[in-house]
Amino acid sequence: MDIGSISLFLKQYSTHQISLIINIGQSVNRLEFGILIEPICKEENIISSFSSKYFGWLISLLIVLLGGWFLLPQGYESAIAILAPSLGNYVRPALVMLNLILVNPMNSFTMIAVWAGAGFVGGMIAGTKKGAFVVGLMVWLACLGVIALCVFLLYQDGLALGTLVIPPGSSLIDLLGIPLIQGAIDQILPLISGIGGGGSLDIMALITPLIIWFLTPIIIVIVAGIIGSIVRPKEDF
Repeated sequence: MDIGSISLFLKQYSTHQISLIINIGQSVNRLEFGILIEPICKEENIISSFSSKYFGWLISLLIVLLGGWFLLPQGYESAIAILAPSLGNYVRPALVMLNLILVNPMNSFTMIAVWAGAGFVGGMIAGTKKGAFVVGLMVWLACLGVIALCVFLLYQDGLALGTLVIPPGSSLIDLLGIPLIQGAIDQILPLISGIGGGGSLDIMALITPLIIWFLTPIIIVIVAGIIGSIVRPKEDF
């Protein structure tokens, strides 16, 4: 083998080695970049998931509260006029929340629409079925917290203002115009007639409608939220 052949061999060998080293370096760089970028991507996904649930919850809660406030049935206005002078300014918020929490699925179609709309929007913002479930549950729990606060404030104002005073031109009979009371009367009257006929009082028959009314909002908001998450699923980047 002459000197020229040896020189050509060394050049080819060196070029191959250099190319191999470069490829190894690029692979190491990619691996290091992947190791570095993976936690960042996971953190961004966690932040994105939390923010979507939070904004979904916030928007849904606002829809529920505003819908309940401005779409309060007329029958509650008489109750507010009677109770507000004696119990204070929190009567209306308390009745709004009561009307939102106890929803009769047979006649409270407006409140059903409010809960369904809130759940659907929250589900679209959350983008996943799990997120829609969390949003719906948290909206319902937040409403329970608001009504508990209203009852507490009513209790404080009631103690401060003293006894119940009926305004002129009103009577406690006007309270029967509240849709929830009308619905309860419709449920109780058949039971009372059954007792008059020799039957016994069925406690579960009295409680069951209240349980159904109590659970109706959370079922509606979660189901509507899941539908919203299917209609507009979250995009993966």
